[in-house]
Amino acid sequence: MPDGVATMTFGADPPVDLEVTSLSTLPAPRGGYPVLLVDRATVGQEVLVRAVPQLWVRGDPAPIRAAVDAAGLRVASFSVADDRHASTFYQPVTYTFAYLSALSLLTATVAMVGFLLYLESRLRVLRRGYVMLRLMGLRSAVQGWLLLAEFAGSLVAGCAAGLGLAVTAAVAVRDQLNVDPAAPPGTVLSFPWPVMAGLLTAVGCFAVVVAVVTHWRLTRSRTSEVLRDID
Repeated sequence: MPDGVATMTFGADPPVDLEVTSLSTLPAPRGGYPVLLVDRATVGQEVLVRAVPQLWVRGDPAPIRAAVDAAGLRVASFSVADDRHASTFYQPVTYTFAYLSALSLLTATVAMVGFLLYLESRLRVLRRGYVMLRLMGLRSAVQGWLLLAEFAGSLVAGCAAGLGLAVTAAVAVRDQLNVDPAAPPGTVLSFPWPVMAGLLTAVGCFAVVVAVVTHWRLTRSRTSEVLRDID
């Protein structure tokens, strides 16, 4: 069916003029038959009786099935998107990204442990600086805020820079991520902004906890012992 104005006579009394926009593929085809999406208000009951209604639901299939049974809906069959993608060339792509997610989590854990080890190695220097600043009249609370600004600033800025580079790289290579360029639509790239915000929040909370614990350990330092250690 070509694009443009077409007159629909089947099931329409009187005939209805429709603006047709054809696509190479549409969702929910059944048995290879062509799919026509049309406003139900423009067609008659004869077409609606022959139509096959579908429910598209996002979520866990098990609770959805239970809700459908509880509502008494006469559903002939269920189709799960993950099952339809099984044994296709799309499935290995999901495995690849799952592996990369696990690798990223491992990298983040190693980075946090490395940061804690580095901080532990610098604790003696921090104690000396804390005691000297206290002798010069600096309040303990100010030292705590300085630690928080140093840790949170560096960690959150580093995480934000890494996420920015990841977004830039994804945009730059988005056309190469399409496993089937010949099939529409094009590359669908959806950035997980809530996940990114959650990562930044988690890094910020980690920095706050580390700063509070480090400040607490510094406040327990004895001036005489630290000065004797400097000598």
